[in-house]
Formats: sequence, C-alpha cells, structure tokens
Amino acid sequence: MTRSLPDQSLGPEWTILELLARGIIDDSEVQMVRDLLTTDTMKWGELLEQALRHKMFPMLAHQIMSASLRFDVPTNIYMHLESALEWNRWQIEVFRRETVRVAQALADRGIPFVVTKGMAFESTLYDSLGTRYMNDIDFMITPRDRDKMMTVMQELGFRPFFDWAKDARREEISSRLNPDHLPKLAREIDQPGIRLIDIDIANSLTWTKSPFDVPVEEALENPVAQPIPGMSGVSIPCFRPIYQFLFTVLHLFREAWLQKFVESGTDVGLMKFGDVIRLIDRNQNKLTDSELLRIMQTHGVTDAVAWVRARKCADHGACRPVVKINSPRALDASDSISRGRHHDVAGWLADWQARADRGRHRLLDQVGLPSAGRQARLLDGALLHAGHAGGHAD
Repeated sequence: MTRSLPDQSLGPEWTILELLARGIIDDSEVQMVRDLLTTDTMKWGELLEQALRHKMFPMLAHQIMSASLRFDVPTNIYMHLESALEWNRWQIEVFRRETVRVAQALADRGIPFVVTKGMAFESTLYDSLGTRYMNDIDFMITPRDRDKMMTVMQELGFRPFFDWAKDARREEISSRLNPDHLPKLAREIDQPGIRLIDIDIANSLTWTKSPFDVPVEEALENPVAQPIPGMSGVSIPCFRPIYQFLFTVLHLFREAWLQKFVESGTDVGLMKFGDVIRLIDRNQNKLTDSELLRIMQTHGVTDAVAWVRARKCADHGACRPVVKINSPRALDASDSISRGRHHDVAGWLADWQARADRGRHRLLDQVGLPSAGRQARLLDGALLHAGHAGGHAD
C-alpha cells in the first residue's frame, strides 16, 4: 500500500511522530524516519518532549533501536531510550500476567467482561513489540455487575486508589457522582521498577449523563478470544471489531469533551488517533458493512464518530467533512444535520480502503503542535499543551 507522506512543514520531529502513530508500512517510510532522525536540524529536546506528551516514547525508542542508529543518535539519548523501551516491555509482561489473573477470577464468577484499550491493542495493533504505552489495565463490565466486580477485585488484593489525582478527595466524590466507572483500583506488588498495578473498570462506553450511549450488554455479546503472547493456550475476551472501533472512538471523544482530562493533561493525543487508524486498517472489511452504520444510527452516536473523523482526516479534500463540527460541544442534534453526518461517516468508512491506497489519510495537524512554546491552545474543544524543547512534558 502506498500513501502520501505527512506534511513536513511542522518540522522533522512532528513528521516522525505522525509516521510512527499511524504505523510504518514500507521501506520508504522506514528510510524517511531514518533520514529525519539523522538530519542536522533535528531538535532532540522537542522530539522527546512531544513523544512523552503523546505517549509515544517507547514507539520512538523501538524505531531508533530497530534502525541501528546507535552511533547516529546522541549517546545519552540513545541509552535513555533503550532503557525506557526495556522498562516498557517489562511492564507489559507484568500487566499481561495480572490481566490473566483478574480475567480468570471474573470468568470463575461468571461475570461478563472484556479487556480493552492498551492490553487489547498491544498484541494486535502494535505487534507485541512492547511499544504501546499504558499506565493501567482496562476492563469493561455491565452496570449490574459493579458490586460483584468490586468484591472480586478486593479478594484479589485491590483497593480504591485516589492518590493518582491532584485532588484525591475531589476525585473520590466525582467517582461516586459519576458511576460510569468503578473507582480506580490498585494493588501493591513487589516487582523491579513497578510498585503498583492500577486497574480501570468501566461500565459504560461513554460517560454518566452522556447524550448518547451504546448499551454495554449489547457490546459484550460474542466477544473475541485474543491470545496472550508468551502464554500458550491462554486468551482474554475482547470486543469484536465493530464495538472495539466504537468504544475507541467514543473514548477519544470523551477525553476531548470532559474538562477533567484537559486539566490532567490526558486529553486527546497522537497515539489515540493512531489507535483509530490502526483499527480501521486492520478491520476494514468488518467496519465497512451495514452493521456498524446501523448500530451508530440506532444508538445516536454518529455525531461523535463524525467529530473524530473530521478531526482525524486531512483538510485537503480526502476526508473533507460534509458538515463542519468545530467542537464536541457544538454538535447539532437536528435530524437533517444528523442524517447528513450519518451519510458522511458511511462514505468515509466505505471509501477508507480507496483513500488508504491513494495515501490520502493523515493524522491531526492540530493536536499538540510543536514549537508552540509553553502555552495552552484551545483547539476544537480540547485544551492542548505543547511545550518548547527545553520545557517540561505534560
């Protein structure tokens, strides 16, 4: 598959991260990244900070290691990248074992669930290379199983944990008022470099009081058994592709909608849009039939998918939106506009393969633009920070 290369006007640092986020697909892109990494104009401080901001540090490290650039990258930087990649791989190994431990306990109790996000993606979308960053393990259950789930997790040694938040008391109150998730749970472990394992358990594909939703009970039907790398005969249940796509898109939309993610610096970023692109590339046939469009229309989530679609695609005509959506909060619920967006998204999904072959899909240019200095930029409803090369990564 041949596709156009990213717009390089934002500098080599951003071009590299955009290529890595959407996935390197051929030798020409490998060579391009190599050439950019060895250019005299490379600003290593900016590249590293943006990689941290967008949770792509392990991805960048792997690309540099696999390209044999040991003597082309500043020695101190290379050594730090090498250590960071090995640590991320070790954490994933620990997370895999804990995921299986929890999954087996839930299966024994007959609690329906799936594993989502990072642990589901790292062995499929990211080829088990240890490059997908994650800071916790994510599960999805039904609302009716919240109490059962909490009992099982406590038996496994997990306790509610709010110290990760700047205002722990505020987060605890918010958790009680917004029961789309259980409180974040943590368990102390004795592993090199890892003191706590955090688990995030959702019981909604959106959030409390969301104007739209997809029933969890429906989404959990007919899960896919996904093998665990390095554990022969062991698998975990994950969403089937249609609901995996919908949850990923709706979760991204949620993090652009809710102010708390903006304030904590965990709002939308390149890696999250990269997840969407990789999901579509991997499941094109399953995402271009009528079932996905029917589910979107039935549950009224077309507007949210259209917003992500409009933000993700290029502005040069390949994915030009029929209806311009400036912000998640600017969604117009009128029937005529919603129908227009539905047909627009239908066309986007149906035409994805053709656009991919022509190389016409690109990531956001707006998310956390480099060289912006230490400033906040209000873009498309999400407050995004982009530090200068010598600053602190958000």
